[in-house]
Amino acid sequence: MFKSKWRVATTCFLGLLLLAGGTICAQQFDQAPEDQKAAQMVCQLVHRFHISQKKIDDDISRKTLKRYIESVDPLKLYFIKKDIEGFKKFETKLDDQLLKGDVKFAFAVHQGYLERVRRQAKLAATYIKAEHDFTVDEARIANPKFLDWCSSTKELNERWRKRIKAELLGK
Repeated sequence: MFKSKWRVATTCFLGLLLLAGGTICAQQFDQAPEDQKAAQMVCQLVHRFHISQKKIDDDISRKTLKRYIESVDPLKLYFIKKDIEGFKKFETKLDDQLLKGDVKFAFAVHQGYLERVRRQAKLAATYIKAEHDFTVDEARIANPKFLDWCSSTKELNERWRKRIKAELLGK
């Protein structure tokens, strides 16, 4: 029972954070004064009015980071392990940043994600046009729950190649 309440609290916090952050990131890439106010307000609302009334602390910060990354790249097709390790440097700082209204981290992750999307879209276009040997016995793990983050861009590109090949084979 406690775990489900904790999960609801964390999910609510993350949802509000993503809602505020997603709206902000879609419009611009520089933190504005209203972004600061929105982040602080969300933190206050969660702390005061959520059923669990959990304090926004390092534990919430870690869980928020994990869920934020999962929401940005759920299929593990854009970020690599090095990116994730870089994000984890902030895992106990996000709560402090959000309480101060600092949403620069969300902007940075979003900007990085957009750069990766552009890069991988170009790669995908070349793989779609390429000749594929469908007689080669290859396997891929489709469920991201069973995937690790790729250790390199080369490994990530191979994941994309196999994914596109599987999609082409399925059509």
